[in-house]
Amino acid sequence: MSSSDADAIASYESIIVNNYCVVAASVFLLYEYVITIDREVNSFWHRAPTGASILFLSNRYLSFVVNVLGLIEFKQWSDESCASIARGLAVLTFMNYLPWAAFSGMRAYALCRDITLSTLVFLLALVPLPINAARFSFGLTGVNDPQWGCFAEDSTPSSLQLKFVIISRTSLIVSDALIIGLTWWALPKHTVSFATLHKTRVSLTTVLLRDGTLYFGVLLIMNVLHLAFSLTSMFGFADNGASNVTAFTEVVTAVLVSRFLLNLQEANKVAIRGMTSMDQLSTLAEGRTISFARFMGSIGESIGPGVSDISSRTEDTDDTLKAESFELLP
Repeated sequence: MSSSDADAIASYESIIVNNYCVVAASVFLLYEYVITIDREVNSFWHRAPTGASILFLSNRYLSFVVNVLGLIEFKQWSDESCASIARGLAVLTFMNYLPWAAFSGMRAYALCRDITLSTLVFLLALVPLPINAARFSFGLTGVNDPQWGCFAEDSTPSSLQLKFVIISRTSLIVSDALIIGLTWWALPKHTVSFATLHKTRVSLTTVLLRDGTLYFGVLLIMNVLHLAFSLTSMFGFADNGASNVTAFTEVVTAVLVSRFLLNLQEANKVAIRGMTSMDQLSTLAEGRTISFARFMGSIGESIGPGVSDISSRTEDTDDTLKAESFELLP
């Protein structure tokens, strides 16, 4: 077998694997939407818009459109339509990082109330957006292939692509690590039992600890894997520079952010029902106003020594939904 034949086979195999990953990730995302649509309706559709609901809907449906367009690309299009679809899909894919970065920054601010640190987290999480947008300066367009359909292509050198991956993934790793660290730093160890973290429906404090650790931990691990595979390729231990992990990283990020916001909204509703009076609901932490609370919604909740110690059970029929001491922080 000649070297050209071997290269063609390797290229064919790489494309097949990548397409399978794209389809699998899209199916996973669509399945997630189907099984959580009832929770979305109950948590966000019948309430006044807040920062949490805006983030939730933009994250959920921007990712949905991106993945639907990604599947449409497998169809044959005219050259002009293919170029438009590829560029439009690239823009939407890059814009996905905006709600994710906003979510990270708002959670950081809720945990530490430090505008400098929360801005740093936001900017670190936003780095992939301008890095990926730089592909337009290298002639990003759509190319029709008789076998694979329409796909995006640009003239970015492979060495520069790896540098882009290293910069963007490293910034995301640092951002996720900071969120996890802030979550545990803000944790009032006397208000939550680690034995309750496995429960699916628990108090606000437990949701903040469990989801803040688990979800951002998963994202950190996936970004580390993506970076590791790319570095392996750069140093000659693999044949191709692109990692298929990215096909799942962005979908998993969208799912975990949506789940975090859903769990926060539901736990926040339970905590509010546990309040004994409206006076308790208006007893907010220092520096927080009612208007800010309304804008932020459940995403503004934080873990800390409680200003309101609720000792009675809520009226919810689920015995696992216990009200705990918590603090409403921006």
